[in-house]
Amino acid sequence: WAVGFRHLDEVPLKPGWEPGWRWRLVYAVDYGAACIILAIGVQPISRWAGERIKHAPWRWLAALLNRLDAHHTANAGPLMWNTAPCRPAVRYLVTGIWAALLAIAIA
Repeated sequence: WAVGFRHLDEVPLKPGWEPGWRWRLVYAVDYGAACIILAIGVQPISRWAGERIKHAPWRWLAALLNRLDAHHTANAGPLMWNTAPCRPAVRYLVTGIWAALLAIAIA
């Protein structure tokens, strides 16, 4: 994910997007959270949710995004930089660690 910042100008963007600060902010937050917090590869969380629209907990997020912006999840970008989601056990472990850290910080 971090290495991708050097190559963001090479990414073919959807209509309405340009390789400026707005795209870099989306990449930093959305793709960063997908990769670092959820361990689902360098991709938008909305793409992941859209591919799992029939499964909890992604159903509500995909429905919300598609209601706010028609076909949002289908139009979201794919996995980037030849990354892939981690195995389910690793994804659950990583997400659990982040949840535990958040719980400790709140307590």
